Amino acid sequence: RILSALVRGHTESQELLMRSSVLQTAFTIEKMPASEVNNVGQLADELLHAASLGNEKAAQKLKEMKDVNRKEKLKLALAKREKVLKKMGLSAKTKEKKKGKQKKKKSATRKLQESTDKGEASVGMGKHVSWMEEMDKLEDEHGLVCTICQEGYNYKPTEIIGVYVYSKPIPLPNGTNLIMQDGSLLSASKKSINKVNSSELKKRSPSYWGCTTVSCFNCVHFSCHDRAVRADAKHSKAPKEEWEGAELRNAQTKCNNLLPLRGPTSISTESYKSTVDRFLQIQLSELTGLSSSSSGSFSSSTLSAFSIVFHDIKTLLLRFAYNESLSEDTRGGGKEANFKLLLPMLALGDHLIYALGVTDVKRIQAAQTARVSLEKIVNAFCKGKSEMSKDGECPEFFFGLVATLFIYTFGEWENHKQVFKEHASRFSPTLAGSGAQSQKKRAKGETLESAKQKSTKACLLMYALINELHIKFSLVAAANSYSGRPIQGWYTDENSALDSLEGLYKKYLDLEKRTVVELKK
Repeated sequence: RILSALVRGHTESQELLMRSSVLQTAFTIEKMPASEVNNVGQLADELLHAASLGNEKAAQKLKEMKDVNRKEKLKLALAKREKVLKKMGLSAKTKEKKKGKQKKKKSATRKLQESTDKGEASVGMGKHVSWMEEMDKLEDEHGLVCTICQEGYNYKPTEIIGVYVYSKPIPLPNGTNLIMQDGSLLSASKKSINKVNSSELKKRSPSYWGCTTVSCFNCVHFSCHDRAVRADAKHSKAPKEEWEGAELRNAQTKCNNLLPLRGPTSISTESYKSTVDRFLQIQLSELTGLSSSSSGSFSSSTLSAFSIVFHDIKTLLLRFAYNESLSEDTRGGGKEANFKLLLPMLALGDHLIYALGVTDVKRIQAAQTARVSLEKIVNAFCKGKSEMSKDGECPEFFFGLVATLFIYTFGEWENHKQVFKEHASRFSPTLAGSGAQSQKKRAKGETLESAKQKSTKACLLMYALINELHIKFSLVAAANSYSGRPIQGWYTDENSALDSLEGLYKKYLDLEKRTVVELKK
Protein backbone atom coordinates (compact mmCIF):
# COMPACT_ATOMS: atom_id res chain seq x y z
CA ARG A 1 0.00 0.00 0.00
CA ILE A 2 2.83 2.39 0.88
CA LEU A 3 4.70 1.67 -2.37
CA SER A 4 1.51 2.14 -4.43
CA ALA A 5 0.94 5.53 -2.84
CA LEU A 6 4.56 6.60 -3.48
CA VAL A 7 4.64 5.77 -7.21
CA ARG A 8 1.11 6.82 -8.17
CA GLY A 9 1.48 9.72 -10.65
CA HIS A 10 5.20 10.21 -9.89
CA THR A 11 7.20 9.56 -13.08
CA GLU A 12 10.68 9.33 -11.48
CA SER A 13 9.51 6.76 -8.94
CA GLN A 14 7.73 4.79 -11.66
CA GLU A 15 10.86 4.66 -13.84
CA LEU A 16 12.98 3.58 -10.85
CA LEU A 17 10.49 0.81 -10.23
CA MET A 18 10.72 -0.26 -13.91
CA ARG A 19 14.50 -0.64 -13.69
CA SER A 20 14.19 -2.90 -10.64
CA SER A 21 12.70 -6.40 -10.40
CA VAL A 22 9.79 -5.23 -8.23
CA LEU A 23 7.30 -5.02 -11.11
CA GLN A 24 8.03 -8.60 -12.18
CA THR A 25 7.65 -9.78 -8.58
CA ALA A 26 4.35 -7.92 -8.19
CA PHE A 27 3.15 -9.35 -11.51
CA THR A 28 3.96 -12.88 -10.26
CA ILE A 29 2.23 -12.59 -6.88
CA GLU A 30 -0.80 -10.79 -8.37
CA LYS A 31 -2.31 -14.17 -9.23
CA MET A 32 -1.99 -15.60 -5.72
CA PRO A 33 -5.38 -16.41 -4.08
CA ALA A 34 -6.45 -13.89 -1.44
CA SER A 35 -7.02 -16.65 1.11
CA GLU A 36 -3.40 -17.84 0.99
CA VAL A 37 -1.45 -14.68 1.82
CA ASN A 38 -3.99 -12.23 3.25
CA ASN A 39 -5.08 -10.40 0.04
CA VAL A 40 -1.51 -9.90 -1.22
CA GLY A 41 -2.67 -10.54 -4.81
CA GLN A 42 -5.08 -7.62 -4.68
CA LEU A 43 -2.37 -5.35 -3.23
CA ALA A 44 0.02 -6.39 -6.01
CA ASP A 45 -2.63 -5.55 -8.61
CA GLU A 46 -3.05 -2.10 -7.04
CA LEU A 47 0.74 -1.56 -7.22
CA LEU A 48 0.86 -2.48 -10.94
CA HIS A 49 -2.00 -0.09 -11.65
CA ALA A 50 -0.31 2.73 -9.69
CA ALA A 51 3.08 2.09 -11.41
CA SER A 52 1.59 2.48 -14.90
CA LEU A 53 -0.80 5.35 -14.13
CA GLY A 54 -0.01 8.26 -16.48
CA ASN A 55 3.23 6.65 -17.69
CA GLU A 56 3.19 5.23 -21.24
CA LYS A 57 6.57 3.47 -20.88
CA ALA A 58 5.49 1.68 -17.72
CA ALA A 59 2.14 0.78 -19.29
CA GLN A 60 3.94 -0.63 -22.35
CA LYS A 61 6.32 -2.69 -20.21
CA LEU A 62 3.41 -4.06 -18.21
CA LYS A 63 1.65 -4.97 -21.47
CA GLU A 64 4.78 -6.81 -22.69
CA MET A 65 4.95 -8.76 -19.42
CA LYS A 66 1.31 -9.74 -19.84
CA ASP A 67 1.90 -10.83 -23.45
CA VAL A 68 4.84 -13.05 -22.42
CA ASN A 69 2.78 -14.53 -19.62
CA ARG A 70 -0.13 -15.16 -22.00
CA LYS A 71 2.12 -17.02 -24.48
CA GLU A 72 3.57 -19.19 -21.71
CA LYS A 73 0.07 -20.06 -20.53
CA LEU A 74 -0.90 -20.93 -24.10
CA LYS A 75 2.03 -23.31 -24.45
CA LEU A 76 1.05 -25.01 -21.21
CA ALA A 77 -2.55 -25.23 -22.40
CA LEU A 78 -1.52 -26.88 -25.69
CA ALA A 79 0.70 -29.38 -23.88
CA LYS A 80 -2.07 -30.16 -21.40
CA ARG A 81 -4.55 -30.59 -24.26
CA GLU A 82 -2.33 -33.15 -25.97
CA LYS A 83 -1.90 -34.99 -22.70
CA VAL A 84 -5.65 -35.07 -22.07
CA LEU A 85 -6.35 -36.30 -25.63
CA LYS A 86 -3.90 -39.17 -25.20
CA LYS A 87 -5.41 -40.06 -21.83
CA MET A 88 -8.90 -40.11 -23.35
CA GLY A 89 -7.77 -42.41 -26.16
CA LEU A 90 -8.30 -39.81 -28.87
CA SER A 91 -6.04 -38.69 -31.72
CA ALA A 92 -6.38 -35.46 -33.70
CA LYS A 93 -5.96 -35.43 -37.52
CA THR A 94 -5.90 -31.94 -38.91
CA LYS A 95 -6.81 -31.26 -42.50
CA GLU A 96 -5.08 -28.11 -43.74
CA LYS A 97 -6.19 -26.36 -46.89
CA LYS A 98 -3.57 -24.74 -49.10
CA LYS A 99 -4.59 -21.58 -50.83
CA GLY A 100 -1.85 -20.60 -53.34
CA LYS A 101 0.78 -18.26 -52.14
CA GLN A 102 -1.49 -16.57 -49.59
CA LYS A 103 0.16 -16.91 -46.23
CA LYS A 104 -1.32 -15.66 -43.01
CA LYS A 105 0.34 -15.57 -39.67
CA LYS A 106 -2.06 -17.15 -37.23
CA SER A 107 -1.85 -16.69 -33.52
CA ALA A 108 -1.43 -19.66 -31.20
CA THR A 109 -4.97 -19.08 -29.97
CA ARG A 110 -6.35 -19.33 -33.52
CA LYS A 111 -4.39 -22.53 -34.18
CA LEU A 112 -5.74 -24.07 -31.01
CA GLN A 113 -9.28 -23.19 -32.06
CA GLU A 114 -8.81 -24.56 -35.61
CA SER A 115 -7.30 -27.81 -34.40
CA THR A 116 -10.50 -28.35 -32.46
CA ASP A 117 -12.90 -27.12 -35.16
CA LYS A 118 -11.26 -28.87 -38.18
CA GLY A 119 -9.77 -31.87 -36.44
CA GLU A 120 -11.34 -35.31 -36.85
CA ALA A 121 -11.31 -37.24 -33.57
CA SER A 122 -11.19 -40.99 -33.71
CA VAL A 123 -11.60 -43.14 -30.63
CA GLY A 124 -8.99 -45.78 -29.95
CA MET A 125 -11.36 -48.70 -29.38
CA GLY A 126 -8.72 -50.90 -27.82
CA LYS A 127 -7.86 -48.39 -25.10
CA HIS A 128 -9.70 -48.00 -21.83
CA VAL A 129 -11.19 -44.47 -21.61
CA SER A 130 -10.32 -43.47 -18.03
CA TRP A 131 -11.60 -39.91 -18.24
CA MET A 132 -15.20 -41.12 -17.87
CA GLU A 133 -14.32 -42.73 -14.56
CA GLU A 134 -12.66 -39.53 -13.42
CA MET A 135 -15.77 -37.55 -14.35
CA ASP A 136 -17.89 -39.91 -12.25
CA LYS A 137 -15.64 -39.30 -9.26
CA LEU A 138 -16.13 -35.53 -9.41
CA GLU A 139 -18.46 -34.33 -6.65
CA ASP A 140 -21.33 -31.98 -7.31
CA GLU A 141 -21.45 -28.75 -5.34
CA HIS A 142 -23.77 -29.01 -2.36
CA GLY A 143 -24.96 -25.89 -0.62
CA LEU A 144 -24.06 -22.32 -1.49
CA VAL A 145 -22.34 -21.39 -4.77
CA CYS A 146 -20.89 -18.15 -6.09
CA THR A 147 -23.18 -16.29 -8.50
CA ILE A 148 -20.16 -15.46 -10.70
CA CYS A 149 -17.99 -18.61 -10.90
CA GLN A 150 -20.74 -21.09 -9.86
CA GLU A 151 -18.32 -22.83 -7.47
CA GLY A 152 -18.75 -23.45 -3.76
CA TYR A 153 -16.73 -24.96 -0.93
CA ASN A 154 -16.06 -28.29 -2.71
CA TYR A 155 -13.66 -26.80 -5.25
CA LYS A 156 -12.75 -23.59 -3.44
CA PRO A 157 -12.66 -24.66 0.21
CA THR A 158 -10.58 -21.70 1.41
CA GLU A 159 -12.42 -18.95 -0.50
CA ILE A 160 -14.81 -16.92 1.66
CA ILE A 161 -18.35 -16.50 0.35
CA GLY A 162 -20.35 -13.37 1.09
CA VAL A 163 -23.99 -12.38 0.67
CA TYR A 164 -25.03 -9.21 -1.15
CA VAL A 165 -27.02 -7.11 1.34
CA TYR A 166 -28.63 -3.70 1.51
CA SER A 167 -28.44 -1.70 4.75
CA LYS A 168 -29.94 1.62 5.70
CA PRO A 169 -29.57 3.67 8.90
CA ILE A 170 -32.48 3.88 11.34
CA PRO A 171 -32.73 5.82 14.63
CA LEU A 172 -32.68 3.65 17.74
CA PRO A 173 -35.74 4.47 19.90
CA ASN A 174 -35.48 5.97 23.37
CA GLY A 175 -35.16 3.29 26.03
CA THR A 176 -32.91 1.14 23.85
CA ASN A 177 -30.14 -0.66 25.70
CA LEU A 178 -26.76 0.00 24.08
CA ILE A 179 -23.44 -1.84 24.29
CA MET A 180 -20.60 0.65 24.08
CA GLN A 181 -17.10 0.12 22.63
CA ASP A 182 -15.61 -0.67 26.05
CA GLY A 183 -18.36 -3.27 26.66
CA SER A 184 -20.28 -1.16 29.16
CA LEU A 185 -24.04 -0.82 29.06
CA LEU A 186 -25.89 2.40 28.41
CA SER A 187 -29.63 2.63 28.76
CA ALA A 188 -31.91 5.54 27.97
CA SER A 189 -34.23 4.52 30.80
CA LYS A 190 -34.30 6.53 34.03
CA LYS A 191 -32.55 3.81 36.02
CA SER A 192 -29.67 2.45 34.03
CA ILE A 193 -28.20 -0.86 35.18
CA ASN A 194 -24.77 0.73 35.01
CA LYS A 195 -26.16 3.83 36.82
CA VAL A 196 -25.14 6.42 34.24
CA ASN A 197 -25.85 9.89 35.69
CA SER A 198 -28.73 11.84 34.15
CA SER A 199 -26.61 14.66 32.70
CA GLU A 200 -24.40 12.13 30.88
CA LEU A 201 -27.52 10.29 29.66
CA LYS A 202 -29.08 13.46 28.23
CA LYS A 203 -25.82 14.19 26.49
CA ARG A 204 -25.54 10.77 24.82
CA SER A 205 -28.91 9.16 24.20
CA PRO A 206 -30.66 11.22 21.46
CA SER A 207 -28.22 10.67 18.58
CA TYR A 208 -27.67 6.90 18.30
CA TRP A 209 -28.38 5.24 15.01
CA GLY A 210 -28.50 1.62 13.99
CA CYS A 211 -28.95 -0.28 10.73
CA THR A 212 -31.56 -2.53 9.22
CA THR A 213 -30.23 -5.05 6.69
CA VAL A 214 -32.10 -7.09 4.07
CA SER A 215 -31.04 -9.38 1.22
CA CYS A 216 -31.99 -11.58 -1.74
CA PHE A 217 -29.37 -14.01 -0.40
CA ASN A 218 -27.35 -14.09 -3.60
CA CYS A 219 -23.87 -15.38 -2.76
CA VAL A 220 -20.49 -14.44 -4.24
CA HIS A 221 -16.83 -15.09 -3.45
CA PHE A 222 -15.14 -11.96 -2.13
CA SER A 223 -12.33 -12.57 -4.66
CA CYS A 224 -14.81 -12.92 -7.56
CA HIS A 225 -16.59 -9.74 -6.47
CA ASP A 226 -13.29 -7.81 -6.36
CA ARG A 227 -12.31 -9.00 -9.85
CA ALA A 228 -15.73 -8.05 -11.18
CA VAL A 229 -15.44 -4.60 -9.59
CA ARG A 230 -12.08 -4.01 -11.29
CA ALA A 231 -13.49 -5.20 -14.62
CA ASP A 232 -16.55 -2.92 -14.24
CA ALA A 233 -14.32 0.08 -13.51
CA LYS A 234 -12.11 -0.59 -16.56
CA HIS A 235 -15.00 -1.11 -18.98
CA SER A 236 -14.25 1.12 -21.98
CA LYS A 237 -17.85 1.93 -22.95
CA ALA A 238 -19.84 1.78 -19.72
CA PRO A 239 -17.71 1.83 -16.55
CA LYS A 240 -19.65 1.14 -13.37
CA GLU A 241 -19.25 1.90 -9.68
CA GLU A 242 -18.83 -1.03 -7.28
CA TRP A 243 -22.44 -1.42 -6.16
CA GLU A 244 -23.90 -0.38 -9.51
CA GLY A 245 -22.24 -3.42 -11.09
CA ALA A 246 -23.04 -5.60 -8.06
CA GLU A 247 -26.73 -4.78 -8.49
CA LEU A 248 -26.69 -6.49 -11.91
CA ARG A 249 -25.16 -9.62 -10.37
CA ASN A 250 -27.66 -9.43 -7.52
CA ALA A 251 -30.71 -10.06 -9.72
CA GLN A 252 -31.30 -6.32 -10.30
CA THR A 253 -31.72 -5.83 -6.54
CA LYS A 254 -30.09 -2.93 -4.70
CA CYS A 255 -27.10 -3.74 -2.49
CA ASN A 256 -24.40 -1.73 -0.74
CA ASN A 257 -22.36 -4.26 1.23
CA LEU A 258 -21.08 -7.84 1.30
CA LEU A 259 -21.81 -9.81 4.47
CA PRO A 260 -19.37 -12.73 4.98
CA LEU A 261 -20.49 -16.27 5.77
CA ARG A 262 -18.47 -18.09 8.42
CA GLY A 263 -18.16 -21.19 6.20
CA PRO A 264 -16.59 -24.57 7.01
CA THR A 265 -13.49 -25.23 9.12
CA SER A 266 -11.31 -24.87 6.00
CA ILE A 267 -11.93 -21.09 6.29
CA SER A 268 -9.43 -19.73 8.80
CA THR A 269 -10.56 -17.40 11.57
CA GLU A 270 -8.07 -14.80 10.35
CA SER A 271 -9.53 -14.85 6.81
CA TYR A 272 -13.07 -14.51 8.18
CA LYS A 273 -11.97 -11.70 10.50
CA SER A 274 -10.51 -9.70 7.59
CA THR A 275 -13.81 -9.85 5.67
CA VAL A 276 -15.73 -8.96 8.85
CA ASP A 277 -13.58 -5.84 9.26
CA ARG A 278 -14.25 -4.96 5.64
CA PHE A 279 -18.02 -5.39 6.14
CA LEU A 280 -18.04 -3.32 9.34
CA GLN A 281 -15.97 -0.55 7.75
CA ILE A 282 -18.75 0.02 5.22
CA GLN A 283 -21.60 -0.70 7.63
CA LEU A 284 -20.43 1.61 10.39
CA SER A 285 -18.47 4.32 8.59
CA GLU A 286 -20.40 4.89 5.38
CA LEU A 287 -23.91 4.15 6.63
CA THR A 288 -23.89 5.47 10.17
CA GLY A 289 -20.79 7.63 10.45
CA LEU A 290 -19.50 5.51 13.32
CA SER A 291 -16.13 3.77 13.52
CA SER A 292 -15.68 0.02 13.91
CA SER A 293 -14.79 -1.33 17.35
CA SER A 294 -12.14 -3.48 15.66
CA SER A 295 -9.86 -0.46 15.47
CA GLY A 296 -9.21 2.74 17.30
CA SER A 297 -9.60 3.62 20.98
CA PHE A 298 -12.15 1.95 23.23
CA SER A 299 -14.65 4.54 24.35
CA SER A 300 -17.57 4.43 26.77
CA SER A 301 -19.44 7.00 24.64
CA THR A 302 -19.27 5.26 21.24
CA LEU A 303 -21.43 2.34 20.14
CA SER A 304 -19.68 -0.97 19.58
CA ALA A 305 -19.87 -2.91 16.34
CA PHE A 306 -21.65 -5.69 18.25
CA SER A 307 -24.37 -3.28 19.36
CA ILE A 308 -25.07 -2.28 15.73
CA VAL A 309 -25.18 -5.93 14.60
CA PHE A 310 -27.26 -6.95 17.63
CA HIS A 311 -29.96 -4.34 16.99
CA ASP A 312 -29.87 -5.20 13.28
CA ILE A 313 -30.74 -8.82 14.15
CA LYS A 314 -33.43 -7.65 16.56
CA THR A 315 -34.95 -5.34 13.93
CA LEU A 316 -34.99 -8.10 11.29
CA LEU A 317 -36.82 -10.46 13.67
CA LEU A 318 -39.28 -7.67 14.55
CA ARG A 319 -39.96 -7.06 10.86
CA PHE A 320 -40.92 -10.74 10.59
CA ALA A 321 -43.05 -10.47 13.73
CA TYR A 322 -44.91 -7.38 12.46
CA ASN A 323 -45.23 -8.93 8.97
CA GLU A 324 -43.58 -5.92 7.33
CA SER A 325 -42.37 -5.70 3.75
CA LEU A 326 -38.67 -6.42 3.34
CA SER A 327 -38.36 -5.39 -0.30
CA GLU A 328 -39.60 -1.80 -0.39
CA ASP A 329 -36.05 -0.37 -0.29
CA THR A 330 -34.37 -2.92 -2.57
CA ARG A 331 -36.99 -3.94 -5.19
CA GLY A 332 -36.46 -7.60 -4.28
CA GLY A 333 -35.78 -10.06 -1.48
CA GLY A 334 -38.69 -11.70 0.32
CA LYS A 335 -39.10 -13.21 3.77
CA GLU A 336 -37.71 -16.64 2.81
CA ALA A 337 -34.41 -15.15 1.59
CA ASN A 338 -34.17 -12.95 4.67
CA PHE A 339 -34.72 -15.88 7.02
CA LYS A 340 -31.50 -17.30 5.55
CA LEU A 341 -29.83 -13.97 6.32
CA LEU A 342 -30.08 -14.86 10.02
CA LEU A 343 -27.23 -17.38 9.48
CA PRO A 344 -24.40 -14.91 8.66
CA MET A 345 -25.81 -12.23 10.98
CA LEU A 346 -25.94 -14.50 14.04
CA ALA A 347 -22.48 -15.87 13.21
CA LEU A 348 -21.16 -12.30 12.98
CA GLY A 349 -22.73 -11.34 16.31
CA ASP A 350 -21.23 -14.41 17.98
CA HIS A 351 -17.82 -13.63 16.46
CA LEU A 352 -17.90 -10.10 17.91
CA ILE A 353 -19.31 -10.80 21.38
CA TYR A 354 -16.81 -13.61 22.02
CA ALA A 355 -13.90 -11.82 20.26
CA LEU A 356 -13.09 -15.00 18.32
CA GLY A 357 -9.60 -15.04 16.85
CA VAL A 358 -8.68 -11.80 18.64
CA THR A 359 -5.37 -11.42 20.48
CA ASP A 360 -5.65 -7.78 21.55
CA VAL A 361 -6.16 -7.71 25.34
CA LYS A 362 -8.37 -4.59 25.32
CA ARG A 363 -10.76 -6.08 22.79
CA ILE A 364 -10.97 -9.34 24.72
CA GLN A 365 -11.73 -7.45 27.94
CA ALA A 366 -14.34 -5.31 26.15
CA ALA A 367 -16.05 -8.48 24.83
CA GLN A 368 -16.09 -9.98 28.34
CA THR A 369 -17.62 -6.79 29.74
CA ALA A 370 -20.23 -6.80 26.94
CA ARG A 371 -21.25 -10.39 27.80
CA VAL A 372 -21.64 -9.39 31.45
CA SER A 373 -23.83 -6.48 30.32
CA LEU A 374 -26.05 -8.86 28.31
CA GLU A 375 -26.34 -11.20 31.29
CA LYS A 376 -27.34 -8.31 33.57
CA ILE A 377 -30.20 -7.33 31.25
CA VAL A 378 -31.48 -10.89 30.87
CA ASN A 379 -31.14 -11.76 34.56
CA ALA A 380 -32.87 -8.54 35.64
CA PHE A 381 -35.74 -9.29 33.28
CA CYS A 382 -36.11 -12.93 34.39
CA LYS A 383 -36.14 -11.90 38.07
CA GLY A 384 -38.90 -9.36 37.41
CA LYS A 385 -36.69 -6.33 38.10
CA SER A 386 -37.21 -4.72 34.70
CA GLU A 387 -39.29 -1.57 34.60
CA MET A 388 -42.52 -1.47 32.60
CA SER A 389 -44.07 1.85 31.75
CA LYS A 390 -47.76 2.67 32.17
CA ASP A 391 -48.46 1.94 28.49
CA GLY A 392 -46.92 -1.54 28.70
CA GLU A 393 -43.48 -0.69 27.30
CA CYS A 394 -40.47 -2.68 28.52
CA PRO A 395 -37.17 -2.03 26.66
CA GLU A 396 -35.54 -5.14 28.11
CA PHE A 397 -38.09 -7.56 26.58
CA PHE A 398 -36.95 -7.60 22.94
CA PHE A 399 -33.34 -6.96 23.95
CA GLY A 400 -33.40 -9.84 26.43
CA LEU A 401 -35.02 -12.23 23.96
CA VAL A 402 -32.31 -11.73 21.33
CA ALA A 403 -29.54 -11.70 23.96
CA THR A 404 -30.47 -15.25 25.06
CA LEU A 405 -29.38 -16.52 21.62
CA PHE A 406 -25.78 -15.57 22.46
CA ILE A 407 -25.52 -16.35 26.19
CA TYR A 408 -28.00 -19.16 26.96
CA THR A 409 -27.62 -22.91 26.58
CA PHE A 410 -30.77 -24.79 25.60
CA GLY A 411 -31.26 -25.88 29.21
CA GLU A 412 -31.06 -22.29 30.49
CA TRP A 413 -33.57 -21.17 27.86
CA GLU A 414 -35.99 -23.95 28.89
CA ASN A 415 -35.75 -22.81 32.51
CA HIS A 416 -36.55 -19.16 31.76
CA LYS A 417 -38.63 -19.09 28.56
CA GLN A 418 -41.95 -19.08 30.42
CA VAL A 419 -41.09 -15.65 31.87
CA PHE A 420 -40.67 -14.27 28.34
CA LYS A 421 -43.87 -15.93 27.10
CA GLU A 422 -45.96 -14.54 29.96
CA HIS A 423 -44.60 -11.07 29.34
CA ALA A 424 -45.28 -11.35 25.60
CA SER A 425 -48.92 -12.15 26.37
CA ARG A 426 -49.45 -8.80 28.13
CA PHE A 427 -46.93 -6.64 26.25
CA SER A 428 -48.39 -3.91 24.00
CA PRO A 429 -45.80 -1.41 22.74
CA THR A 430 -47.13 1.93 21.50
CA LEU A 431 -45.27 1.79 18.17
CA ALA A 432 -46.89 -0.92 16.08
CA GLY A 433 -43.82 -1.76 14.05
CA SER A 434 -40.13 -2.62 14.02
CA GLY A 435 -38.88 0.94 13.62
CA ALA A 436 -37.39 0.13 10.21
CA GLN A 437 -40.19 1.93 8.37
CA SER A 438 -41.51 5.45 8.91
CA GLN A 439 -44.91 5.05 10.50
CA LYS A 440 -47.38 6.62 12.85
CA LYS A 441 -48.20 5.14 16.23
CA ARG A 442 -51.48 3.87 14.89
CA ALA A 443 -52.82 3.54 11.35
CA LYS A 444 -55.84 5.64 10.34
CA GLY A 445 -59.11 3.95 11.22
CA GLU A 446 -57.40 1.49 13.53
CA THR A 447 -58.82 1.32 17.04
CA LEU A 448 -56.63 1.30 20.13
CA GLU A 449 -57.76 -2.23 20.94
CA SER A 450 -56.94 -3.61 17.49
CA ALA A 451 -53.53 -1.88 17.61
CA LYS A 452 -52.82 -3.53 20.96
CA GLN A 453 -53.87 -6.92 19.56
CA LYS A 454 -51.50 -6.44 16.63
CA SER A 455 -48.62 -5.54 18.98
CA THR A 456 -49.33 -8.44 21.32
CA LYS A 457 -49.39 -10.85 18.37
CA ALA A 458 -46.03 -9.48 17.19
CA CYS A 459 -44.55 -10.00 20.66
CA LEU A 460 -45.83 -13.59 20.78
CA LEU A 461 -44.46 -14.24 17.28
CA MET A 462 -41.10 -12.79 18.32
CA TYR A 463 -41.02 -15.11 21.33
CA ALA A 464 -41.98 -18.09 19.13
CA LEU A 465 -39.21 -17.33 16.62
CA ILE A 466 -36.58 -17.09 19.39
CA ASN A 467 -37.85 -20.34 20.91
CA GLU A 468 -37.61 -22.11 17.53
CA LEU A 469 -34.08 -20.79 16.99
CA HIS A 470 -33.00 -22.23 20.37
CA ILE A 471 -34.47 -25.59 19.34
CA LYS A 472 -32.66 -25.49 15.96
CA PHE A 473 -29.35 -24.60 17.65
CA SER A 474 -29.72 -27.53 20.01
CA LEU A 475 -30.72 -30.09 17.36
CA VAL A 476 -27.91 -29.24 14.92
CA ALA A 477 -25.28 -29.12 17.68
CA ALA A 478 -26.48 -32.45 19.09
CA ALA A 479 -26.47 -34.09 15.64
CA ASN A 480 -22.80 -33.12 15.25
CA SER A 481 -21.93 -34.11 18.87
CA TYR A 482 -20.85 -30.51 19.44
CA SER A 483 -20.03 -29.84 23.10
CA GLY A 484 -19.53 -26.04 22.91
CA ARG A 485 -22.05 -23.23 22.70
CA PRO A 486 -25.14 -24.36 20.70
CA ILE A 487 -25.18 -21.29 18.44
CA GLN A 488 -21.58 -21.93 17.34
CA GLY A 489 -22.30 -25.61 16.69
CA TRP A 490 -25.26 -24.48 14.59
CA TYR A 491 -23.64 -21.92 12.26
CA THR A 492 -20.43 -23.93 11.69
CA ASP A 493 -22.55 -26.62 10.00
CA GLU A 494 -23.74 -24.28 7.27
CA ASN A 495 -25.87 -26.67 5.21
CA SER A 496 -27.72 -28.00 8.27
CA ALA A 497 -28.20 -24.44 9.53
CA LEU A 498 -29.73 -23.34 6.20
CA ASP A 499 -32.02 -26.38 6.21
CA SER A 500 -33.14 -25.50 9.72
CA LEU A 501 -33.90 -21.91 8.64
CA GLU A 502 -36.05 -23.20 5.78
CA GLY A 503 -37.97 -25.19 8.38
CA LEU A 504 -38.21 -22.07 10.58
CA TYR A 505 -39.67 -20.10 7.66
CA LYS A 506 -42.39 -22.71 7.14
CA LYS A 507 -43.11 -22.65 10.88
CA TYR A 508 -43.34 -18.87 10.75
CA LEU A 509 -45.90 -18.98 7.93
CA ASP A 510 -48.02 -21.30 10.06
CA LEU A 511 -47.67 -19.16 13.22
CA GLU A 512 -48.44 -15.92 11.37
CA LYS A 513 -51.89 -17.26 10.44
CA ARG A 514 -52.82 -17.92 14.07
CA THR A 515 -54.75 -15.57 16.36
CA VAL A 516 -53.44 -14.08 19.60
CA VAL A 517 -55.47 -16.58 21.62
CA GLU A 518 -53.96 -19.50 19.69
CA LEU A 519 -50.44 -18.14 20.07
CA LYS A 520 -50.84 -17.81 23.84
CA LYS A 521 -51.53 -21.54 24.21
